[in-house]
Formats: sequence, structure tokens, C-alpha cells
Amino acid sequence: MKVPVAAHTACHDSLPTLLSRAAINELLTHRIYSLLIRQPEINSTTDFNLLIHTAHAEDLSHYHDILTCMSNMGITDLPTRIEGKFAHVLKETCDTALLLKLSQRAEAALIGDYTEICRRTLGSDFRLFDLSYRNLNNNLLHRKWISDALASSRVNPS
Repeated sequence: MKVPVAAHTACHDSLPTLLSRAAINELLTHRIYSLLIRQPEINSTTDFNLLIHTAHAEDLSHYHDILTCMSNMGITDLPTRIEGKFAHVLKETCDTALLLKLSQRAEAALIGDYTEICRRTLGSDFRLFDLSYRNLNNNLLHRKWISDALASSRVNPS
């Protein structure tokens, strides 16, 4: 149930499953950004370093907001840690390129989940829609920052 960045079809998942997966992926991206902050390639590019710090803080906030929402919905099985294959990768990797690519994949998964949550809650649950829409927009920006960094020489992960 709690496998981050898994291939999935969001339209067939229940709302609690989507929220749980989004929470885990927010925690995953927060952890990835924690690791990226320590990378010399990131620290040497002041503008990108600031963007990573921003994404780092926003994703932790997203995670806590989702947990609050899930609690308010009466969901008691709250995701509290990263599980699956990515937990192992994050313990071993210091490779900037791998971290950036993993972040890009996690952000893409979040975009899909938040899009589906917005679709389902539009007109029925305004608080959850607003939360998901805000998080969706933030994650679209995060993915763009990561994609731009991978495509440019601004951050040279080698």
C-alpha cells in the first residue's frame, strides 16, 4: 500500500489511498531535497540552492497538511515513513544526478495524484480541493525547477 513513486492508475484508487500515496511521496521528496541540500553541486549554485530549500520546506508542509486532512477524515492508518525500494536507495546514494531524477519522478507522481484528487473533490469538498490544488501547483513548480536543472549546465550532476 505504501510504495512511493509506484506506477499506478490514480483514477482507480480510493481517495484515502491517493492521500496516503501523496503523503509518502511528499515525505520522499522532502528527504531527497534534504540530501540535495548537502550536495556540493547544489551549494555552488546559489539560485538553485534557494529553490531546493524552498521545495524542501514546502514538501514537509504538504506532508503535514495531508496528515491533518486524513485525520479530519477519520483515517487512522497515517503514513509516517518512506517504504519500499526508495527507502533503501535514499540511505545509500550521494549521487546528485540520481537524486534529481528520483525527485523528478516523485514530483510527477504527486502531480498525477493531486490532479486526480482535485478532479474528485471539485464541487464537493472545498478544503481538500484547495489543499490539493495548492500542492499541485507547488509540485508543478518543483518539477519544472528539477527539469530545468537537469537540462541546463546550472547544476552539473556528474
